[in-house]
Amino acid sequence: PPLRDPFGMDVRVTAVAGGAPFEGTLRADAAMPQHGHGMNVAPTMKQVAPGAYRVDGMLFHMPGYWELYFDLSREGVMERAQGAVTLE
Repeated sequence: PPLRDPFGMDVRVTAVAGGAPFEGTLRADAAMPQHGHGMNVAPTMKQVAPGAYRVDGMLFHMPGYWELYFDLSREGVMERAQGAVTLE
């Protein structure tokens, strides 16, 4: 991902059993846990097809270790998928 430039992501989510598209809500965010803060902006999320989402407005405003969070909610249960990236 770029540093100091807004970017978007296409995200696909499938159910574990059978690979069917995820049916629920998805929220994306990112944070720098060592610095105790997140992004300076709130990304927008749009479902474009069953299990397919477009996230726009992501912004890594400083170099360092970032964690990406994807919160999936369905039937009152929330699960988090998480990844990491280090930007120089």
